[in-house]
Amino acid sequence: MNNRVGVIGLGRMGLPIARTLISAGFDVVATSRSASSREAAKADGLFIVDTPAAVAAETGIILISVFDTAAVEAVIRAQDGILSSLSKGSVVVDLGTTAVSATRALADELAERGSSLVDAPVSGGTRGAAQGSLTIMAGGSSAAIEKVRPVFECLGRLNHMGPVGAGQSTKAVNQLILGQTLIAVAEGITLARGLGLDPAAVREALLGGFAESRVLAEHGKRMVEENFTPGGSVAVFHKDLRLVEALAHETKLDLPGLRLAEKSYAHAMSNGLAGSDQSAVVQLYVTHQQGYRGNIEKLAQGWWKFEDGVAS
Repeated sequence: MNNRVGVIGLGRMGLPIARTLISAGFDVVATSRSASSREAAKADGLFIVDTPAAVAAETGIILISVFDTAAVEAVIRAQDGILSSLSKGSVVVDLGTTAVSATRALADELAERGSSLVDAPVSGGTRGAAQGSLTIMAGGSSAAIEKVRPVFECLGRLNHMGPVGAGQSTKAVNQLILGQTLIAVAEGITLARGLGLDPAAVREALLGGFAESRVLAEHGKRMVEENFTPGGSVAVFHKDLRLVEALAHETKLDLPGLRLAEKSYAHAMSNGLAGSDQSAVVQLYVTHQQGYRGNIEKLAQGWWKFEDGVAS
């Protein structure tokens, strides 16, 4: 096994992913757009280079962990991007949540150079990245997946969902379910407060019943304790929900629950919560009797509206 792996993007997810690979014995060559991030990462034993092109010149497996579709496209296509120095037979892995159409277009460009793209968005947050317990939803050829399998198995549980684009499509389903579950848990905790119950006790009571979920266990705890230090941020999650909306539009599916979740997170963005954990959506609610913070007035003014029984 070639133990040299490239990592592009050393932010909230990229850095713990790189650290996990180093702990497993991989030789990591990395870069970040931020010079300060590059300098800080040197202390973790990463071999730091200045550009994505330099990463591609040193490695045959390149992991990308950046914010959005435009950032992935820049990492690959820019003058100092991956394509400028990519070796034939290399595999580029996009670990972020990216538009499906853009993913397929990038895969075609890499194929013209004799290389492969694997779209492998992950779920599990920063803790999963640090512990090597991510859920990996991968799309790509069997040959490309097999080449990267040792890396994936170090980072978590690999699920090969189909050809290029299938990973991003699967992640869209994940984010759709997650978004609506976060709203349900936020409303449940708000209702508990409004009824004069201890929300921490209510959460504990529900764990083990049919309402139990990882969202209730982990994000519900954050909501109860008002601990919104980001694992996954409101800004990133809202970006993901917009991608899910685009896919729903392309497939002509009407998903009112998705619209409600997207509007909720758009409202959170406009209320200064972009950098908070995605569980901070609970702060949009208020129970005045309990002195709980929130902004019920804006909700009443049209955070969501119902027309013909459908959220809009």
